[in-house]
Amino acid sequence: MLAMTTASSSYRLNEWVFWPLALLCLWQVWRSRTIVVGGEGATTTSFLKDSSLLLLVALLVLSAWALRRRLRCQQGTKEARAVPSRVEVKAHSGRRLALEAFSTQQQLLRPSSHVLGHSKARLGRVATTVAKAGREGGPLRMALRGDWVLGGAHEQPRRPGAAFEVLLPLRLPPGICLQVAPSKEPQGVFACTLEVFLKEDGAGVEALCIEGPQGVPHLSSALTLRWFAAQLKRSLRAVRCSLQEHLSLKAGPGRPPVLRLGPCSDDYVCSHLCLSLRLTPALPIGKGIFLTPLPGHQGTLWTLDTSHLERRLWGWVRERAPQDACHLHCLRILEELRDLTGRTLGPPLRDQWHRALRSEVLETALLRLLLQRRGPWGRQWLEDCLGELVASLVGALRRHRMTHLFLGSGASLLPPALGLPRMLKEVTSVNLNLLAGFEEPFLDWVALQLWDAWQRAETLLGRNGTHHCDNRKHAH
Repeated sequence: MLAMTTASSSYRLNEWVFWPLALLCLWQVWRSRTIVVGGEGATTTSFLKDSSLLLLVALLVLSAWALRRRLRCQQGTKEARAVPSRVEVKAHSGRRLALEAFSTQQQLLRPSSHVLGHSKARLGRVATTVAKAGREGGPLRMALRGDWVLGGAHEQPRRPGAAFEVLLPLRLPPGICLQVAPSKEPQGVFACTLEVFLKEDGAGVEALCIEGPQGVPHLSSALTLRWFAAQLKRSLRAVRCSLQEHLSLKAGPGRPPVLRLGPCSDDYVCSHLCLSLRLTPALPIGKGIFLTPLPGHQGTLWTLDTSHLERRLWGWVRERAPQDACHLHCLRILEELRDLTGRTLGPPLRDQWHRALRSEVLETALLRLLLQRRGPWGRQWLEDCLGELVASLVGALRRHRMTHLFLGSGASLLPPALGLPRMLKEVTSVNLNLLAGFEEPFLDWVALQLWDAWQRAETLLGRNGTHHCDNRKHAH
């Protein structure tokens, strides 16, 4: 009888049990060979009994030898099958090295704190001068309020060549009352119309309004942008000499104008810097809450700007994150994978790809994960954290739903210390889905392509490593 032991679903011969049994059988055979007859000590041999017992022992030994040989062959086969898993581990190690190398390159390409300080100083001087010049006008006309607000969620610019987001609040004429009416078009974006009501002693802004469906005038975002660009041109003509800057304003229909600042001859430290400011008109409706024209829409729709709340939330995350936190590294790498994959697509599909994976969606996915996940976010966990972020985003794409972080059920994840304004609390019934407006098969395809890009991250990032190094001298 063979003795076997089980270990991890495999069998092997237990020699400590088998060989003592085999020796015991041999001893029984040897003992049964001699039979004493009478008292003379004569012996006879029972050959039939001995031969059957010897045959049994021989079969046992032969079976043990065959079983041992077979188990050795199986063990060799398992070792051969284990080679792909070792290759997979090596691939994971290569991806980790590629992520670390790309993150280090981005750190080198980003402007230093010294350069960023000079940039913000120039930005503040130009924005303040332009905003104050735009205040001039009749008391019964729309004008700039005279201050400015830095837009964007976290430290700007996040990448070389990116423009600073600057909000210039507007001052409405007295006697004008605006009422926010949420709109369901386009889907996936908070959009609303502004109904204009005149008080008894108020003056209108008829030049910037169009008639609504029920005869109520609506403040047009497209006409406001056109007026805003003209107002900026007049302001720049008035302050160009005092600023002593090389300024150029580029304005397009349905888009906020972009102000480009050339190299500054007076700055001997950072005289080679060229800055871009994206100036956006903003209507204040609460503390830190503004309505801005809906980008790309030439009509009456306005959207909600929550950059002030997002900066406060990012600050809350920064206070609780470790010193070597990698969440912003994860965001930059994810944006790079999105851009690299988008370059391989055709123009129509590329636009939809970037709309589905726009910065708002990526930042919302990261913030939701930061608010839900309690695990480590140190630099040594870069690959694991980025993999979890990609998996979370892919899951949302397959569910075809990602709730806005400040509207609807998404606001339940926010810390109480953040303190949502009253205006946002009143519109909690608007359960905004950031992925609405896309067909479900398309979102499934985006999820598949994003997961494939994550699997090929080592190849994609390594292929563009030389490109980043070549453009390093143009980082500013």
